[in-house]
Amino acid sequence: MKENLRFRDTVLLAFASAVTAATNVACGVEQREGGLTEPCYPNETCDAPYSCIDGTCLEAGGEDQPCLPDGTCADRHECVDGVCVEEPSGELGQPCRPDGTCIEPYVCDEEICSEPAEACPDGLMECGGHCVDTRTSTQHCGGCDSPCGSTAICCNGLCVELAYEQISAGRYHTCGVTRDGVVRCWGLNDYGQSRPPTGQFTMVSAGGWHSCGLRTNGTVACWGSNNYGQSTAPPGTFTWISSGGGHSCAVRVDGTVSCWGSNFERETRVPEAYFYRVATGYAHSCGIRLDETVVCWGRDTRTPPTGAFAHLSSGDSHNCAIGVNEEVACWGYNHRGQTDAPIGRFVDVAADGHRSCAVRMDGALACWGTTTYAPEGSFTAVSLSFNHACAIRHDGILVCWGSNDQRQLDMPTGCP
Repeated sequence: MKENLRFRDTVLLAFASAVTAATNVACGVEQREGGLTEPCYPNETCDAPYSCIDGTCLEAGGEDQPCLPDGTCADRHECVDGVCVEEPSGELGQPCRPDGTCIEPYVCDEEICSEPAEACPDGLMECGGHCVDTRTSTQHCGGCDSPCGSTAICCNGLCVELAYEQISAGRYHTCGVTRDGVVRCWGLNDYGQSRPPTGQFTMVSAGGWHSCGLRTNGTVACWGSNNYGQSTAPPGTFTWISSGGGHSCAVRVDGTVSCWGSNFERETRVPEAYFYRVATGYAHSCGIRLDETVVCWGRDTRTPPTGAFAHLSSGDSHNCAIGVNEEVACWGYNHRGQTDAPIGRFVDVAADGHRSCAVRMDGALACWGTTTYAPEGSFTAVSLSFNHACAIRHDGILVCWGSNDQRQLDMPTGCP
């Protein structure tokens, strides 16, 4: 009986082996599964340590091998475009790890693992593995990773703008308002006309031997010569300011104009009217009334033209204005052609001495009178004195030309 059972088991085992072999034979060639480069098992698995990649068992997850099906790789490898590559080691001289770290004690400096910087000397700070002076560094001004703008410098840890929003050329000095609202002046300073007060300003006007500025709160501050009271500004709030030879005028918020200083030619005696612009010459003044007409007072400046105007500038003995039609009209003394304005459309105009200049719609400068010279470039504003001029380019940088006998062209490029 036992012999019969043993015989039956032997037959069944042989039969099972034969069925398995038949199943794995196709056209007389044995087909294996689950091994390296062999087809995957029907359940898409393989023998360890291989992985099923597109139906084939392959080494995966290692260097230069296909990524695992879940997009991962073996330790210290990362999946890049379907292939496993070795992650940066974080060792000295090697690229930093993906998280920006390195093997201690190295530090990540510009994506490369470097030796840590030694303790910085007094006055310097460690930024990105380098010792820097945050008092002067334009990339780390006042602290690490605190860059200044492209037109600014770092002064004692504060970014200081060198680009200007507004410019005014005085007799022998120049003043401007920078993009950060600070007034800077240069040139002759025998009366303190080039020494502005601190604070924030929206506008500045350089006169003969004094200057006045409009603070952000609307009040006026003046400095320089005060022999005629031209630097003693009245109280109140204003919207516009202009400084002449020995006097100043400003438009109040209610539209009235106040003038102070020299009055030998009645240049401070304002006619009754409401204004939104005022301009001062050497010994006269002009204003644009709310109805956009122009009126002048003081030393004879001839009769202003009729029409509607938006911008106004007064020189020693002539004036120019831009009409609402964007054309320039000039009047006054013309013995050097300073009132022979060119045709075209303009956005800004300036008159002084025996010449005039204006900014065309395309930013180009045009000048007429004693000299027609004008620098090339694209500008937004221009200002004239009797012997020098300055204009603001579109990027806020100044261009000045003319006489420099009192360094009135030498705009500051360093810290205040």
